[in-house]
Amino acid sequence: MKFKTILASEIARLDSDVILGGGTDDTASLQQVLDLAKDKSYGVHLIMDGAALVRGLKVYSNTTIECRSAACGFFLADHSDCPVMQNGNLRKEGQEIVDENITLLGGTYNQNCAHQVHSITYDDDRGFYPSWNLPGFPPSTDAVVNHHWVGVRRLTLRDVIIRDQRTYALMMCNWEHVVIENMEIQLPGRVHGQNQDGIHVFGPGRFLTIRNVSGCTSDDFIALAPDERDGISAITDVVIDGVHLDDADQAIRMLCHKDGVLDRVTIRNVSGTYRSFGFFINPFHPTGLSANAGYRNILIDGVDLRSNGVDYDYTSPFLFRVGGQVDNLTLKNITHYCPRDDRPVVDVGPRYYMDNVPSPDGSKTHVRNLTIDGLTVIRKADSAAGDLVRLRDCQVEHLAVKGVVVLDDAGPRGTLLSVEPNAEIVTMAPLSYSGGGLEDLMKE
Repeated sequence: MKFKTILASEIARLDSDVILGGGTDDTASLQQVLDLAKDKSYGVHLIMDGAALVRGLKVYSNTTIECRSAACGFFLADHSDCPVMQNGNLRKEGQEIVDENITLLGGTYNQNCAHQVHSITYDDDRGFYPSWNLPGFPPSTDAVVNHHWVGVRRLTLRDVIIRDQRTYALMMCNWEHVVIENMEIQLPGRVHGQNQDGIHVFGPGRFLTIRNVSGCTSDDFIALAPDERDGISAITDVVIDGVHLDDADQAIRMLCHKDGVLDRVTIRNVSGTYRSFGFFINPFHPTGLSANAGYRNILIDGVDLRSNGVDYDYTSPFLFRVGGQVDNLTLKNITHYCPRDDRPVVDVGPRYYMDNVPSPDGSKTHVRNLTIDGLTVIRKADSAAGDLVRLRDCQVEHLAVKGVVVLDDAGPRGTLLSVEPNAEIVTMAPLSYSGGGLEDLMKE
């Protein structure tokens, strides 16, 4: 295969600005270059040595877009109502992947969210968001996302800034072998309740690596939602290492709501500030779970998240909420520093987004093994105190809570483990606690 290397300033005006916009519409000239890879006769290496005003670009197999610095990249023109960047051969769940070997290096992708619509509706079946089939969202509705990757293999995004996404910063579905490193999500145009997620990943997918991502979102910063769209897909083999939040509404969501599976997931080193919800690990949607669905093996190691406030009131705030069918969940090295309210560190039981919503199949949350290994709680005199681990409307076959240290300037307060009457623990390792900052180890 032959590769063509093109310097963008030689074929485009590049008189825009990745922060302020403006300039000449460079879409046609840049797309003409990217189309060289459309039939796989050529590979394309496009070097962005400036900023382009565009109305959305499509990339194909064997394409690299390299930006010389963060001041280079793309600004989406007003009322384009489309992604800044997407793959050219969109393939839904179950369809053969066509686009592969795509790499984005550096640069800023500004979607100019204040001047784009939230979603678009087709008059055919091209919509990719059946889970949005709610009042106001017909079946063929697509959210207007910044990056739209549907049906890709060997996708790499490195040193990229995604700015002012209208809805998701990045949406991905039907993928294999994806690497996202050193990504920053900037959201000066934050709007409450507008689905301004960060990295939102649907299934099917396998082999995902995310390292050193940071920034702000007005919803989930990362969402692993294998069956949110189709009710059946799986996501497996995921490593996330280094997540740094700057006042994001929510941290990391893991959503299995019907027949889907999330398995072999490792998340490490999550820090920074968030607001309402930390880790949302439950079905969220009020639908029935099959016997083989849910969460298989999940490890979360090294969390120091601190809440700045509460934006959503449909359910009580938490650091971790666990629901649905879970085989094995391990939480290690968790820090709860000067909590602003009495939210639990780990809240097990509610399967859905609302408190006290009955499950459609009548079953409780079922967890085969839950291990909490290393929990440090530091409270000042004016910090809030509550139950650290709370079980309700669930069965936990085996529970281990060890290595808990609670230091409280106000003296003993709160409980380590609260077990409500509708919760059951089959077997439990001895509680391991020190520090003197708790009033009770366990209450039932």
